[in-house]
Amino acid sequence: MEQVNFEKLVGQEVLIFSDALKGKSAPEKVTVRGVDAGGIWIECQSITDTMLKGIGKTMFEGTPLTYVPFWRISLAACGMDMPAISSESIQQ
Repeated sequence: MEQVNFEKLVGQEVLIFSDALKGKSAPEKVTVRGVDAGGIWIECQSITDTMLKGIGKTMFEGTPLTYVPFWRISLAACGMDMPAISSESIQQ
């Protein structure tokens, strides 16, 4: 099985749980845009919406990116290139 790391997820959507995003650790769908030694740069529609609302605008000229340090990420989830089905459907 191939090892998964954030560098290999650049450009892909992942779910992350981080209190840095909404003040609570809730799942958030984000696109990983960059990685460095301390964290990840993400694109996140809900953060963009919050920023736009906060400044009373409806659009930015460019896509805002948000930096999330690794220590603020409590869990990350991504899909592999294999099927995944719910346990409920298996039991039927």
